[in-house]
Amino acid sequence: MTWVHPIWEGLLQGVVINLLSFGPSFFSLIHTGIRDGKKHGMQVALGNLLSEATVAIVLFFGFKDVFLNPGFQIGFSAIAAIGILFMGVRAIVYKYDSFLRSMNKPRKAGTNILRGYLLTLINPFVIVLWVSVIGAVSLQYTADQEHGHWFVFINIMSILAALLGMDVLKVYLSHHIGRNLNHRVTFLINRYFGVILTIIGVYFSYHFMRLIGFI
Repeated sequence: MTWVHPIWEGLLQGVVINLLSFGPSFFSLIHTGIRDGKKHGMQVALGNLLSEATVAIVLFFGFKDVFLNPGFQIGFSAIAAIGILFMGVRAIVYKYDSFLRSMNKPRKAGTNILRGYLLTLINPFVIVLWVSVIGAVSLQYTADQEHGHWFVFINIMSILAALLGMDVLKVYLSHHIGRNLNHRVTFLINRYFGVILTIIGVYFSYHFMRLIGFI
């Protein structure tokens, strides 16, 4: 087996994962690209990448049991539900005048990166996805006793590279769309994304209640 194989496999897996990912971080990335432009969208994309890398590296070094612990999952689901619901409802009730004022306020790079990082991290399905991916990749390369561990690492890094590349593409496309929209339409899109986040937050709340046996 050559070193090219895990790179190619990882890039392909990353593209597929990105195309199937429609969590809060995806909608935040598109929303930021439309509303605030390419620069701010890139910062959110960087936050997404750092969050994905955090989960992947923790799992790579064998801390899967932490993420699969029932207590951790319950607490994590509660935080995710509350955080996403808050952002969604806030965007829905946001007034147009307040929205216009916020458009003229400079946004700090750290704030955008942190938002991308947290929105990805609080999505429980990101962890579930990475547990599955790393498990499958590890099984694929365990036959190579000499290089198997490095093949897994290279595969993971290639997945992350593909995820970043796809996010950058989304930022460019959303920025192009945003340039042709007036403030009123952008405000309606902001409210639309608020509705989407609220729906996701309700779903995470349902997931949390199932974990605690409430329903």
